[in-house]
Parts: sequence; C-alpha cells; structure tokens
Amino acid sequence: MDLSKIEAGTILGFSDLSAEKQNKYIQKEIENNNDCFETVAEALIDRLKEDLYEIGIDVDDIFYSGFWSQGDGAMFTGSLFIVPDVEKALLEIPSIDDNFRNNVVAMQIALSSMPEGVDVKIEDSSRYCHENTAMFSWDYDCSEDTYEEWIRFHGEDELFSLQQTVEECCRSLMIWCYAEIEKEYEDQTSEETAREHLKDCTWEVVEYKTLEMI
Repeated sequence: MDLSKIEAGTILGFSDLSAEKQNKYIQKEIENNNDCFETVAEALIDRLKEDLYEIGIDVDDIFYSGFWSQGDGAMFTGSLFIVPDVEKALLEIPSIDDNFRNNVVAMQIALSSMPEGVDVKIEDSSRYCHENTAMFSWDYDCSEDTYEEWIRFHGEDELFSLQQTVEECCRSLMIWCYAEIEKEYEDQTSEETAREHLKDCTWEVVEYKTLEMI
C-alpha cells in the first residue's frame, strides 16, 4: 500500500493495510496486552479464589510469577475447611480436570479423617513464587483427650500421612492456578487475539500521508 497515492481523510480497515503495517500493529497490540496483563489477571484471580472456596480453600491471596523461567509458578495463602459434598461442588468448576478433581476429593477425605477441629493455614515462606514455597501449619481445635484418643486409635504415622496428602493436593491446585493464569496470558498475548481486536479498528490517512488509528 502506497500512502502517497491515497487521499488524506480516507478511512482504511485492517485488511486494507499492507502486510508490513498489519504486522507492525499486531506487534504493538501484543505489547499493549502484555503490559496490561496484570489488570486482566486480577479478574481471573478473583474467579480462582471463588472456585477454590467452593472446594474448601478460603484463599487470602494468590501470587504468581511468569512466564519464562523454570522457577515461575503460583501459590496461594489461606486456610482449609471441610466441604461435605465436594464432588457436587466440583461439577461447577469445569476447568478442573479429572486429575485435579481426584486430588480435591482426596484432600477432603483426608481432612474429614483427621482429629476433630482440624485447622490448616497456608503461608508464603519465600520470596520465590511457586507451589513449593507454600508452608503449612496444623492445629486441632479439640480437647487434649480427644486428640490423644485419635492418636491412640490411628497412630501418629497415619496423621502424618493424612497431612502429607492434604499438602500435596494443595500444591497440585497451585499448579492448576498457574496453568489457568498462564493459559490466559498466552491467549491475551497471542497474534490471534491481536488480529481479532484489530480487525474492527479503522485508520485515517492524515497529513503527510501517515496513518492515525481512530
């Protein structure tokens, strides 16, 4: 497209632009979407918090870093609670696949099998951000007699195994959170998304035969 041959004031659509100019605007759009991703991520994180609450995780914050380093990932802080019918709750979260669903069910079974009044807190233990930086603290809001009776019947090894199950399941859900955030980032910064937005944009040929988006 030779702008010198186009009269000033002419309105052009994206398909009217040369391949070179299309690519220029696509790259600019991708850069803008990358710069604005934190705003997009906020809405996604709010949705993830709601989904996690439905399956027994009351999330305070979700942290992530990405998306280019081997050490990138996501983790959340908060506390756990028992959901009696977690399988029904999982039906409302289609983005959790079968592997993660099984982990959620295993986590809830483990919580329900522990001494009465189980209280689990998840905190951040590092300046890095991935599932292995999560730190778990355990407490049981029951009488000492009730706790000791559970230990006598089940054993400390069983309690430790249940705790490990819960922690591993939570870490797997942090991996799920990161996968959801990364998927959203890749979609927002893709050429396809940029083209989809630009196809409805128009440009006006202005003085000195340059283009101005309108």
